[in-house]
Amino acid sequence: MIDSHTHLDSCEPPNAELVEQARAANVKRILTIGTELENCRAALEAAAEFDEVFAGIGLHPNSATGFQAADADWIAELAADDRCRAVGETGLDYYRDNAPPADQLRAFEAQIEIARAVDKPLVIHTRAADDDSIATLRKRADGVKVILHCFSMPKAGSSRSPAT
Repeated sequence: MIDSHTHLDSCEPPNAELVEQARAANVKRILTIGTELENCRAALEAAAEFDEVFAGIGLHPNSATGFQAADADWIAELAADDRCRAVGETGLDYYRDNAPPADQLRAFEAQIEIARAVDKPLVIHTRAADDDSIATLRKRADGVKVILHCFSMPKAGSSRSPAT
């Protein structure tokens, strides 16, 4: 069994206890996801400490305010680590008003390119942004493996766009 998406750093017990519980439940691999610089570093540290833990490196759409080239640089640097197995959690989230849509889109597009460059899957969080998320993937992610982690797409063409 594989846990393909967790946030070890968000849990109360220490990583050693969480990993031991996973082992006891016969979980063989754990992908812990970073969503901003500090917990991406923590994800890589956990991956270095435990053989069954690997990291996902990225900037969550709700943390994308002010996204710039320096953010893409640290994501690319950390994503190149051998213990990193995916880029993201990235995408678009119009449900929450935590980051401007234009910043989210710049971060999403940059992380698509990073995933392509390091040849790792892209972990996507999309909420209330169906049309823009699919359009961005169609336009930019050809050939990139995609894992839809969080999505709210009850029917195509039903999301609102920040432009409307």
